[in-house]
Amino acid sequence: MTVTLLTPRRKSKRKRQRKLQSLVVGCILSLCCVLVAALVLMNSAGETARANYEKLRAGLTLQDAQAVLAMEGSDTPPAEMSRRFLFACSEVYRSDRRGTTKAHYWVLRDGLIIGRFDSDAIIVAKTYMRAGGEHAE
Repeated sequence: MTVTLLTPRRKSKRKRQRKLQSLVVGCILSLCCVLVAALVLMNSAGETARANYEKLRAGLTLQDAQAVLAMEGSDTPPAEMSRRFLFACSEVYRSDRRGTTKAHYWVLRDGLIIGRFDSDAIIVAKTYMRAGGEHAE
């Protein structure tokens, strides 16, 4: 005669439910960690152009600004500028010089810096635009 031990189905069902609950909780916690990491990376990535923008000060010449930013930049605005970059902030320096100003553009991975220079190539205004427009790369 053979005796077979049967475990109650309730215990087996409860065990499966606990495993499923643990799996769901683990997935939710993992997703939360990924989202927090993405937010931290997005915020830290935006500091490059903004930090460089902060380095520009009143009285800098175009050559000084290029040295501070470690790049030459361009006299022409980037293509589709208003669609690729969102206005963030601007600062105008007091200048006793009158006349036209000339814009100079520095495109960085995470933003755009626009410097306005007077006829003596001294900065009189700066603008920072963060990346994130319709066609941001």
